Amino acid sequence: MKHTIKECTQCGTEYSYYMSDNMDIDWNLNDDKLCPDCMRIVRKALSKVKKKFEWRDVDASEEITLEELLTKEKSRKESDTFCFTRLYPGLFDMTNGDSSHSRDIPVGKKEYNLTTWDHNPEYMITKSIRWDIKNKKAVDGKEYNKPKTLIDESKQRVYQQWLDSIPKNYDPYPVIPMTEPVGLKMALGLLYNGAGDRDMKQSEKEILAELLENQIKLNVDAGLDPSELEQMRGMRYDEDRQ
Repeated sequence: MKHTIKECTQCGTEYSYYMSDNMDIDWNLNDDKLCPDCMRIVRKALSKVKKKFEWRDVDASEEITLEELLTKEKSRKESDTFCFTRLYPGLFDMTNGDSSHSRDIPVGKKEYNLTTWDHNPEYMITKSIRWDIKNKKAVDGKEYNKPKTLIDESKQRVYQQWLDSIPKNYDPYPVIPMTEPVGLKMALGLLYNGAGDRDMKQSEKEILAELLENQIKLNVDAGLDPSELEQMRGMRYDEDRQ
């Protein structure tokens, strides 16, 4: 969890502003200028204001083809000019391991979103438009269709051959049990070196602390010697505790 200390521009209170994921906070109150107390007042006041406009994704396959987008994407990657590409979380087919990729591709002054799969011939081309919620129409007055799934015919036969090559009962994402040494090292690292990008709950700390004490008392051989335990605990190792 990456965060920084900010000073509220309204009341002057110092507070923690979180810049990455933390499931234990209310993201509606996480603001880089206002503290949670001031944001709570702002949110309550704004809750009475109805939203008038929003961005909506619509089908754009009639404006540009898949081949044109792929060519544009390839030319951007091969160019010497550094450029940013906005990526989105993909989907995974849990039956065969195939995965999708969604990204924005600028073409002139317009920007399109292209979603394709590694093997599946399905794809989707969309763009975002401003939508008038009250009047239920696009702000520019044009008619648009909802996003639709299309088929890349050039991948259809190859995709079927790929499916036929997958063994029966194939598990693309097998569950690999964690071995005791790795599991213990990870637990100790979480407990005494911080829980990655977020603060640990007290219950989690107690569980891991008990795991550590059992490891020391029982002297279970998990690939860690006293010096390793000492290093991960960040405290002096007491041989009398064995």
